[in-house]
Amino acid sequence: MTENETTTAETFIDPICGMHVQSANAAGSLNQDGETYYFCSTACLQKFMAPNDINSASCCGGN
Repeated sequence: MTENETTTAETFIDPICGMHVQSANAAGSLNQDGETYYFCSTACLQKFMAPNDINSASCCGGN
């Protein structure tokens, strides 16, 4: 399973912290290279977009 594969029909995994995020309730989303990523918080979205940043669960508490 890749980082952004669905776990149910409308639930995705936040690529930064690993939390399950429903697309309808996501704090944000981003289309990159033909892939749509959903985020649990704007902090995770900003961390994903930040260049050369080390991704970790410290953005929102993670799982």
